[in-house]
Amino acid sequence: LLDILVNSLYTHKDVFLREAISNASDALAKVRFETLTRDDILDKDAELAIWLDINEEDKTLTIKDTGIGMTKEELIKNLGTIAHSGTREFLAQVGKDPSRIQEVIGQFGVGFYSLFMVADTVTVRTKSYIIDEPAYEWVSDGQTEYEIRPIDKKDRGTEVIIKFKESETQFLNKYEIKAIVKKYSDFIEFPIYLEGEVINSREAIWRKIPKDVTEEEHKNFYQHLSQSFDTPLLTIHFKIDTPIQFSCLVYIPRTKSRLFFFPQAEWGLRLYSKKVLIQEHSKDVLPEYFRFVYGVVDSESLPLNISRETVQVDRELAKIKDIVTKRIIKRLTQFAKKNPEEYLEFWKEHGIFIKEGVTSDIVHREKLMPLLRFHSNKTADDEFISLDQYVERMKEGQKEIYYLIADSLEIARSSPHLEYYEENGYEVLLLVEPVDSFLMTNIPKYKEYSFKIIDQSDADLEEETETDDKEKKESKEKTELETEFGPLLEHLNNLLKDKVVKVMLSQHLAGSPVRLVTPKTSLRTDMERVYKFFDEKYVPQKKILEINPKNEIIQKMNELVKANKSLDLVDLTAEQLFTNALMLEGGKPDIPSMVSRVETLLKKVISTEALE
Repeated sequence: LLDILVNSLYTHKDVFLREAISNASDALAKVRFETLTRDDILDKDAELAIWLDINEEDKTLTIKDTGIGMTKEELIKNLGTIAHSGTREFLAQVGKDPSRIQEVIGQFGVGFYSLFMVADTVTVRTKSYIIDEPAYEWVSDGQTEYEIRPIDKKDRGTEVIIKFKESETQFLNKYEIKAIVKKYSDFIEFPIYLEGEVINSREAIWRKIPKDVTEEEHKNFYQHLSQSFDTPLLTIHFKIDTPIQFSCLVYIPRTKSRLFFFPQAEWGLRLYSKKVLIQEHSKDVLPEYFRFVYGVVDSESLPLNISRETVQVDRELAKIKDIVTKRIIKRLTQFAKKNPEEYLEFWKEHGIFIKEGVTSDIVHREKLMPLLRFHSNKTADDEFISLDQYVERMKEGQKEIYYLIADSLEIARSSPHLEYYEENGYEVLLLVEPVDSFLMTNIPKYKEYSFKIIDQSDADLEEETETDDKEKKESKEKTELETEFGPLLEHLNNLLKDKVVKVMLSQHLAGSPVRLVTPKTSLRTDMERVYKFFDEKYVPQKKILEINPKNEIIQKMNELVKANKSLDLVDLTAEQLFTNALMLEGGKPDIPSMVSRVETLLKKVISTEALE
């Protein structure tokens, strides 16, 4: 039973030292409590500490403490019975006042048996804090039975002597031992000695009052967590006492996280239970989109599983996660308002994670959206605006937030879709990152304003001040244009019927000859890009080709069709205009056909000029 228990509970063998040190720390916390309530204690003035001693010749590691020790009956009850927790019994005796028992972490009574993962034999030499109580030695190989005998030991406390298996002698290396202590037990409040040197930091700065932590301390701890040499951009340090009790210290880095380049890398906050590391990368107390942050959560009442390597998911963890998430969002929001230029530097590094959060986190979406930043047709390439800034700059009577999806900022700025909006003074958000398609499918509104993609055929804007006379005039002009360009429209609809839904005159184009727009009944461009992302075989929808009756190329094509002249040149030009529009929309043209077509057009141009 013991063999099954030990080898099924623990994932990493090095936790044996964490458990031994945790037990020693518990024993020290218990004796310290006893010294507050009674005077008849053995070695009352002894230093409360833990000592580690490596003996390479004997292949042993000794963990010694000056804690409360055990009597013979306690040895039998605590070590001779699997899963009997002396700590749990102690808690029941002293009550649940956190100020008195917060450093005691053992709960299940199985941590001691993790030693048998690496040990041939385990010897426990102990003397109780009770004066005149004899000292005893407990010995077992973890296979069959154990022995208890009296020994000559004068000082209070316990020595646990681990004789390692031949396959586990790597734990006789002092650097390995120091590394394990640093990993799991660095912030145990009692000093841990190895060869006369204290090897644990002891002071957990996240448990200090925030104003008492210096910038240098934060810098050093951040560099320890992030394995970097810079300083954090933001520090978020707080303690919660109700309705749950935990401390949190989170750092926002300045530069792009390694996780951006290596998505599979470990992420998450370090999760401690009373300053003992339980999980190095806990994903239960931080949403994934904040995986670029570093930090610590230390709870007084974590719902640990029996091996203390993982945490049972429950409402308390969910509450911790919610509080931590809200604190990070609040701090970033404050930072963005007070330091807009510095926030833009943060956005350039980490903005993609905020977009991911808006996309995935329904609960906190509303609070995350003010953190978004965008390029627009009215910003320079290195400038960004927030949604609040966009709303403040909206034209009078404007009821929607306009945006455009494109493959790059350069393509977006040259898009024919912008012409009408720029001509009429409207601002349009330019979204050029792959994640933007997912983003816009998840945020239909901001405050009372809905979002409107401007590449749809029904994106006509009607001025509030238009009169009936103006509307009648425009309708008449439209009818006249349709009559005038009817031959070209008929020709192009026949020519491109397999590539587009239809060809029609544009009401929006100012200078460009054509543009491709999404039919009213089809998927929006951003949603279509999401489909493409998940399905490489997805067949793009056909679009409407709008032509500009004011453009010289279109006018010349119309003249040639009316005169029934050079129709081959009209066809080549139409095919190339369609291909140009397709590329601007992120479509993939038939490259060989396009090259051949362009070469033919060039030949015709050269021949014409030569004749002239």
